[in-house]
Amino acid sequence: MTTDINHYAKINPATVTYQVFLNDKLLFDSDQALELREHHAGNDFPAVVYFPTLPGLTVTKTDHSSYCPIKGDASYWDYEDVENAIWCYEKPMQQV
Repeated sequence: MTTDINHYAKINPATVTYQVFLNDKLLFDSDQALELREHHAGNDFPAVVYFPTLPGLTVTKTDHSSYCPIKGDASYWDYEDVENAIWCYEKPMQQV
C-alpha cells in the first residue's frame, strides 16, 4: 500500500462475525475477517470485508483482473453461476 496522504487504506481485524449468503443460502461465516477502510481525497469509504479463506467453496479462477493503486492487482473467481463473484489480492502491495 502507498503512504499517499490523499489516498490510503487501513486494515483491521473485524470485531464481529461476518456471514456470506447467496440467494438466502449461508455459504460460510468467519470471525477471522479483515476490514479494509479506504480513504481518498477527504472521503471515507465503507469498509470492505476480506476473508482469509473460503471454507468449503469450489471456485473457478477467471481471466478477469483489475488494478488498484494502493492495493495492487486483483484476481477474480466464479462461484457457481456468479461470474467474478470473488476477488483477491494474491500479492497485495506493501505499505511503504
